[in-house]
This record gives sequence, structure tokens and C-alpha cells, in this order.
Amino acid sequence: MTVWVGVVARARGLSGRLLSPAALAELAPSTDLRDLGTRLAARRARPAPEAVSARSLEDDERRHYGAQLRLLAHWSGAHVNLLAPLFDDEDRRSLRTVLRGAVAGVPAADRLAGLIPTPALPMRALDQLASCDLQAAIAALLVAWGNPYGPPLVAETSRQNPDLFQIEHSLVSTWATRARRAARRGDRAMRAFVKRQLDLANLWTALLVAEHGFDGPAGSLFIEGGALIRRGDLEQAAAAKSRSRAVEILDKLVRQSPLAAATGVGDNVEERVRHALIREQRAIARQQPLSTAPIIEFWLRLRAEAAAIRRVIWSIAAGVPAAARALEPVEA
Repeated sequence: MTVWVGVVARARGLSGRLLSPAALAELAPSTDLRDLGTRLAARRARPAPEAVSARSLEDDERRHYGAQLRLLAHWSGAHVNLLAPLFDDEDRRSLRTVLRGAVAGVPAADRLAGLIPTPALPMRALDQLASCDLQAAIAALLVAWGNPYGPPLVAETSRQNPDLFQIEHSLVSTWATRARRAARRGDRAMRAFVKRQLDLANLWTALLVAEHGFDGPAGSLFIEGGALIRRGDLEQAAAAKSRSRAVEILDKLVRQSPLAAATGVGDNVEERVRHALIREQRAIARQQPLSTAPIIEFWLRLRAEAAAIRRVIWSIAAGVPAAARALEPVEA
């Protein structure tokens, strides 16, 4: 779609500001948080911080990434709704985190860990949501703001015994409905990306239910619109009663796709999935350079970089030796 020509050019400019694998690797061995803060400030062309803590560094990075997304939204103008699959997914992840924090009684400041502000949920909104101690209060705020996640959350949190799994599934379902709608009006690259994300959502659900169970029919959790995983596949994998058996079932379906990384083992499965999706999106962007593919690639890389830097910050704060802080490079 030619409407994206200007936005793509600007997104490529923003991509140039993302840290190269070499630059990111230089951050990992920082001697302490002050050293890391100085290095990050130099990379971001901002003054070195005077007072440094893990939380203040993460807040600085959160503001930086939020500013990048605001620029992207501004440049998209009247077409920004076609990027709803990206912005809405960021909001979904943020809401999942603050809802989990409210249930677990995590201190408000800690509920912001890893969150990236968006035009719909800027820093002040995330701060306000994180200060809510009740899930129903979070839902009420979203309704008051006219946020699309508000009504489904009100429906779930107003139940006599709200279930966190069902609450989180309502977030995924809301995202999926809006993403499918945007994809229908969008271009081929966005439609393919949404299908990939819907398949990933069903894959994660199947693995989760297989490992932890679900008090209800697994098929009711299926999200329509993917290309690789059908309702019957999710039901079969969920009924396996073990992650390893579910992986055997699902791996046959996703083996030739980036989602194969999701059936792996280890602590960095999500990171591997992110990088696999970036590689796929880069290939699509080469074939469709004036589509939304370069914009999607930028968004995926931004998210991956934010996660990598956050890991460095908190590894240093926890006293992890420099040799153990090596990161898988963010795709350049």
C-alpha cells in the first residue's frame, strides 16, 4: 500500500537508532549501574544520569521506547488504526503485567517492569493502573478512559470469583478481534503477521493448558484466524496432559515456521521466538519494502532491544558476573 511510503521511510530512520548487536554487546560487561547509565546516555545522546538505580535506568529506557512509538503513531496519521495489531498488543502485555501484579500484591513500582508506554497507555496511565490493588479498579479505569480492553475486563473481574487465566484470555480475545479487523483493512504483510500472532497465541494456550490444566473445554480458548493451528489441534495438544507430549503434537504443525522456536526448552524461549519473528519479518520487508513489513520489523526489534537492556540492568543490580550477562544479539 503506497500510503505507507512515508511512514516506512521514517520507521527505517528509527530502526537506525536501535542498537547494533555490537553496541548491545558492549553494554553487558558494564562494571556497575552508573557505568551502564553513562554508556546508555551516550548511545541515546542524553546527559549521563546523576543518581542511578536499576529502576531509574529502566524508567529512562521506558520513556525512550515510548517516545519512539509515539513518533510512529504520529507519522501514521489517519492510518494509525491499521497498526492496531502492534499498539494493542503492547497494551495487552502491559495490562497482563499490572493485573498479575495486583493479584500477587507486587509493589506498584515493580508492576511497571518491562512495560513500554503507547499513545493509548502513556506513562501516567501505566503509573495509575499499577497503583490499583484490585483488578476491578484496573478495569474501571480502562472503561473510564474509553480503552477497548475495559468492557471485557469489567465482565471478567465482576464475577464472584474472578479467574486470572480467564481474565488474561479475555485480553487475548479482545486483541485478536481488533487485530483481525485491522488486518482486513490493511495490507498483505499485516494480514500475514496477524495470522502468525494468532497461531502463536493458540500455541502458548495449548502448552499452558497441557501443563497446568483448565477447568473447562479447551476448545473454548481457541482464537480464530490463524493459519497453522486449528481448534482440534489445540484440543488435542491441551489434552496431552504434559508439555512434552503437547510439544510433539504442535511441533509437527509449526516446524517450518518461526513458531518452531516456541516448542523449545529453556528460560529464553520467548526471546528465541522474538528473534525468529524478526528474521521472518526482515525477509518479508525485503520482498515488500513499501508495505507495513518494515514497520512491523522495527516494532519487533524495539521490543527485543527493550527486553535485552532490561535484562542487563537487573543482572547488574543482582550482582550477576559480567561473564554471565552475555545476550543473544538483537537482530540488526
